[in-house]
Parts: sequence; structure tokens; C-alpha cells
Amino acid sequence: MKTFLMSVLIFLMMLFTFSSCEKTFFEPEPADNPVAVFEHLWTSFNANYGPFEERGINWDQTYAQFRPQINENTTEEVLYDVLTQMLATLDDGHVNLAAPGRPVFRSNTWFRERTDDSLFNLNVVKQFYLAQDFEGGDEEAYVEGLIGNDVAYVWFDYVADNWSVLKDILKKYENKKGLIVDLRHNQGGDFTYAFANMGRLTNEKRLIFSSKTKNGPGLNDFTDWHSWYLDPAGTFWDKKIVVLIDRYTIS
Repeated sequence: MKTFLMSVLIFLMMLFTFSSCEKTFFEPEPADNPVAVFEHLWTSFNANYGPFEERGINWDQTYAQFRPQINENTTEEVLYDVLTQMLATLDDGHVNLAAPGRPVFRSNTWFRERTDDSLFNLNVVKQFYLAQDFEGGDEEAYVEGLIGNDVAYVWFDYVADNWSVLKDILKKYENKKGLIVDLRHNQGGDFTYAFANMGRLTNEKRLIFSSKTKNGPGLNDFTDWHSWYLDPAGTFWDKKIVVLIDRYTIS
């Protein structure tokens, strides 16, 4: 039970680092028993998880559903099953659970069942669609090239400093008819990297989205709404742009 407990604690620390890292890392460990592990997991989500409302989840009702299934004599196998069933109700691609000797459990149904995963294959794109002088970043953080003679293409594996290549691509292919930005199977990341390199894609300041951040343990403890704008920078790319996404495109 001790190794199982520690894996749950590590999972929680990773999940909540950005919202409440000091509290998460320095809270005392729960007792080494099934009830304490369940309570710690449920309570940590209750205090730190933000999108309950957006996902239509009443976390108190979830507690009432799953807590009676756990007692002091619950085995690790049953505890794991109950915890994963509870996390599955969130159906959130950001929520995973790691336990010794088991594959990582993914809360999101698409990721867990790999539904239609084979519909995208980067090797197919490179072999049958891109001109053979295509280029790729380190460990294929991105792949860029031409489709035919007049359409630029770039695929990004995630959103981080690899997006700096977008400026080079827009300059390299500025005489082409359009651009395909392929985000299928994108692993997500820090959207501010994308913002920092997309200035040529707008000719005016544009509101992209608004967000608020969890800042306390209460259900409604959030910051005020923050508006995120994209500002123009450099020569406007006035060509057609197509963005491709799929079920595995993460935030």
C-alpha cells in the first residue's frame, strides 16, 4: 500500500503544481491506508481542480457515490479501480493516475480507448503529401514543408519554444497561396509561446479568449476574468490559413 500511496501523492503534486505548489508539496502525507488515500485524492481535487462546473460534475455527489466502496480493508486492486472510476467521471485529458505495475490511467475516454487514433499518421503526411525536402525540428518537435508547389504546411507536436519556427515559415513561404497549421495529436503546452509567434497572422488587435485561475480551496475561488489578445506584429500574412485538429489535440 505504501508504494501505491506514494504514486498517488506524486500524481497529485504534478497535477496541482501550477495552481498551489507550495500547499501541495508541504502538506503532511495522509495515513498509509485505503481510506486516507481516497480522502486525500478527493479532497485535493475538491480544493484545487477548476472546471467542475464546465464538466457538469458535482464533486460532493461523486464522493457520496464512491466513498462507501472504500474501507480500511480495501485491497490495492479495489482501491485502484474505485479511484480510476471516480477520475473517469471528469473525462479530462489533463487528469491521469499512475500506479506501480499498471499503465497510466487516463481520465479522458478518447485517450483511454485511443478512439480513431490511427486516423492521423505523420509518416503518411511526410511520405505522400509533403515535398521530399521537408524539414523537421529536434525529435520532430515540428515538421514543415510544401504540399504541391504553393501550399505551406507545418505540424507541431506540442506548444513551446518549437513555435518560434512559425516566423521563419511565414517568411520562407510568403509567396505561397496559403498555410496549413496541423495540430492533430498535438500534446498541448504553453499557449503564450504561440501568441508570441503569431503576430503576423492578424492585422488588428484581436480578443482570442478569456480565462480565470483557481486561487483558493473554495468551489468559487477564482481570479477575475483575464482577456487574452493577439497583437499584430510584422507584415500581415494575408493568405488563406487552414488549422487541422482532432480528438487528440490537447490545450
